[in-house]
Amino acid sequence: MNITDIHKNEELNLLGGKAFMKHFVREFSVSVSLEGFNSEAEATQYTEKCITHFNSLSVASFDSLCDAIVVMVEEVYREEILNEYDPDFPKNLTGREILKYIYGGAILINCPPSPEKIGYHFEFNCEWEEEHGLEITIEGDRIRYIGEFSENPPWSSRLAWTLENLPKDKTDKFMNEIHLSTER
Repeated sequence: MNITDIHKNEELNLLGGKAFMKHFVREFSVSVSLEGFNSEAEATQYTEKCITHFNSLSVASFDSLCDAIVVMVEEVYREEILNEYDPDFPKNLTGREILKYIYGGAILINCPPSPEKIGYHFEFNCEWEEEHGLEITIEGDRIRYIGEFSENPPWSSRLAWTLENLPKDKTDKFMNEIHLSTER
């Protein structure tokens, strides 16, 4: 079992826990919205499936994800934020070097529209966007969103709105063109 320390927050209707995320080489918080699931067991089983999916990504896919984060930082944050507020933030980072500037970590799970679909999103703190952090939303074999945290679970109308309102000339470089694969 991937999830440890499973507990329920009755007030927020969430399951919480911890899980080791292989590619990040650290333990993450797990937060599962129980809304839409028929039982805690079903939510836990789906969460296990999502964690296994991420931990099964090929090394090349994880490297592509890291590259996409670097492109996002350079395309979106460099000009608008970093040049003015943090001019010392390193330039020309490559791939996994970006991981030095990402810390914390939570995997967030919501009920899928059908059980065979895989989707989840991550929340991180990061040095280039200290106020809003970083969110990565993955649906199946696609990176759906990388940007400031705004609670964009897969399949949500909020994510659809966010994607419609992002500047396509910048975001297509780090979201829509990358496909992820798992190791067999």
